[in-house]
Amino acid sequence: MPQTLRTPTREVLPFMKRLTTVAAFAAATLFLTAFAPTWASGSGGGGGGGAATGGGTAIGGSTGVKTCSPSVALTATASVDPLTPRALTVSFVTNCASRAKVTLTATNTRTNALEWSQPDNVLSTFTWFYPQWGTQYRIDGRMTDGATGALLGTASTQVATRNLPASCGPTLSVAPTAGTTTADWNITVGVNAFWCQGPTNIVITGTNTSTGAQEFRQNLAAGASSVVFPRPRANTTYNIVATAYDSLNGTALTSATGSVVIGPYPADCGPSLSLNPTAGTTTADWNITVGVNTLWCFGPANVYVSATNTATGQVEYNTYVNTSGSVVLPRPKGNTTYTISASAYDAYNGAPLATATSSVTTGLLPANCAQIVGQNITTGYWGIYAAIWIQTQARDCGYGGESVHVKVTNMNSGQVEYEVYNMGMSSLLDFEGPIVKKATPYQFDIDVRGIDNEVLDSRSQIVTSSP
Repeated sequence: MPQTLRTPTREVLPFMKRLTTVAAFAAATLFLTAFAPTWASGSGGGGGGGAATGGGTAIGGSTGVKTCSPSVALTATASVDPLTPRALTVSFVTNCASRAKVTLTATNTRTNALEWSQPDNVLSTFTWFYPQWGTQYRIDGRMTDGATGALLGTASTQVATRNLPASCGPTLSVAPTAGTTTADWNITVGVNAFWCQGPTNIVITGTNTSTGAQEFRQNLAAGASSVVFPRPRANTTYNIVATAYDSLNGTALTSATGSVVIGPYPADCGPSLSLNPTAGTTTADWNITVGVNTLWCFGPANVYVSATNTATGQVEYNTYVNTSGSVVLPRPKGNTTYTISASAYDAYNGAPLATATSSVTTGLLPANCAQIVGQNITTGYWGIYAAIWIQTQARDCGYGGESVHVKVTNMNSGQVEYEVYNMGMSSLLDFEGPIVKKATPYQFDIDVRGIDNEVLDSRSQIVTSSP
């Protein structure tokens, strides 16, 4: 029997639907592949005249694939208004580099010095305040990948800052004046300065024309119109120099000079200096006391006092007192004339103020009554060795500087076996050990000596050491 053809309802239609779906997906994939951009690296380019733009090189030739190369473009402008601070404004635009960072630099084209840098920027505009006047700068931009640091592009441009406006300054003048009374003994320096691009730092100095020494240096305080140099030297001319600097970059702007003459000190100010030396006459006060009186309205003063033995020409004392008071020169020689000299100096600046001289004669030196008032010598052993202990007691009757001297002599040999100087007025001496011979007579000579090693009192005793 002939076969009847059946309509493909259940089996054929699902298959056809699946085939249509696969074909559609393949077509969509081909479309995306054909039109998707391919990223390619390239170096940025630069331009002059205040801006630079960068471009990339396409990759893919005639394949129809679109390209996008990372690039950076720069723009730089300089402020032109003389009443506003000078500045350079630098902007950049990046392309196809969402993670990029841009480092900006400014190089002085005349000196080739790098004067400004702004590293690793993601912001697009920066302002550099106070570049140099009338200077051509090359602005460079270097774009790198923010994650890897790889170089993505560069750009460069040039820009010039304006010349210094004639009405801008800087101008500077000084007007120094000198005080004439005790109350205003200063140098006051009036300062007049103008600089439209401020702020400025103004330094004022004062130099002594006689010595060439700079005695004053001071910065003009913000908002001030003068400085005060205190306590100048009398009868002196000072050169005053003021120098203005740009506070932002330290550039010297201008300077001004002046001079001022300081007259003599006011009559009621001094300086004057007088001495009143006196000599003691007893053992208890055997000193020279020098009264010092200094008149100096600007005090304090440093006064240096010396005493010279007129017979020998030797300076035996040097001492110091602040302004006024007295100094004590101890233990002068008896029956001797001393020349007392004093010089006063300003404690503030070291200027010499006044000098004075006087003299004083000491009397006959009183007898020193220091004496030995007790001694005790005992014998015994120190371990296996013979030992002798000497205890002394001496009296000081006011001179000061006395000491006890002990000498030990072996009577069998006649040799001095032990000797000690400058012991205290109350002392204990140990003579012991291998140097002490047993059953041997020793002579102990004990004396008290004065400050000049003169013998004031003495004792002698022979003691035999233990057997």
